[in-house]
Amino acid sequence: MAIVRCRERHSPPQGKTHSYRLGVAPAGDGEGVRCGHRGCPHKGLVWLDVPEAAQFQTGEREFHLHNGYQVKFRVSDAVVMRANG
Repeated sequence: MAIVRCRERHSPPQGKTHSYRLGVAPAGDGEGVRCGHRGCPHKGLVWLDVPEAAQFQTGEREFHLHNGYQVKFRVSDAVVMRANG
């Protein structure tokens, strides 16, 4: 499940149960997508875990957010960051 973290301070994320590999830009201007780290005001990148990164590579652009709710969002084609590993 994807998460949102800013590029300035909280990327790449170190997930406890997910290994996040690919940071992609949200679709549109991204103004409404903010870092999910408590108290962080920065715009966020959408971080995809390993299976989602593979889906992204095959053209999928809609993913579910890891937050306990059913939130689905669309990402752009732009890969912004890659995690080591």
